[in-house]
Amino acid sequence: METEQERISEVIAHFCKSKAEFARRMDVRPQVVSNWVARGAGKQVLSKILTKFPEVNANWLLTGEGEMLRKKEEDALSRIGANRDKGDKENFVSEVTEQSSKEFRIVEFVDLHASAGPLGMNNIDILPDTNRRLIPREYESGNLLVVRVDGDSMNDGTPRSLYDGDEVLIVERTYNHWYDLPIRKNLFVICSRGGNVLKQISEINRIKGYIVCHSFNPSHADYRIAFEDIYQVFVVLHVVYRKISLD
Repeated sequence: METEQERISEVIAHFCKSKAEFARRMDVRPQVVSNWVARGAGKQVLSKILTKFPEVNANWLLTGEGEMLRKKEEDALSRIGANRDKGDKENFVSEVTEQSSKEFRIVEFVDLHASAGPLGMNNIDILPDTNRRLIPREYESGNLLVVRVDGDSMNDGTPRSLYDGDEVLIVERTYNHWYDLPIRKNLFVICSRGGNVLKQISEINRIKGYIVCHSFNPSHADYRIAFEDIYQVFVVLHVVYRKISLD
């Protein structure tokens, strides 16, 4: 079985032209990559590799078992249309345009109500279907997840509202970059010691080291989270599922 160092070398050879390119994609110095190849990297670094290179099979990278690249997602897509085969095939009329599996990828799904701690650390290959979602292949890189909105704090009755049960696609921003984002044009999922929440960031105070979380719903007061208490910050890209209400 290959060593951890050999598996890292294989990832570099497959996806990058050089260690220097791999270092840029991993946001580290080339010497750090050389150390990983020579001595190993540890689980935290391997998890980061899986984030940067989602095509890599997590089980292979972590244990050496299986193939380097993940299996294609045709099986997941085929399950979506499974009900068609249970009915009257001859008279079946589809009102949904079928899409090629090449147009999608699978990401982890998390319910914010039940989550705590850092997000996106699970092996997608062993998660049950209930904890996985299909998203367009146009979102190729980064730590991408789909999360379910919890509660009414982002619902002010206007078209911008997010409702309890909505699902949104999010992507992680590294600590070196997230505080430079145009905060008034984005919503964020903030993972901290106090829990995981979806909020607008109304202020980033670099001098005193905190952010201010703001809710659309005026019944929810603003509050601060210290930089030192933040594990991760994700940017909301768009809504992937809107809960339908007949009220």
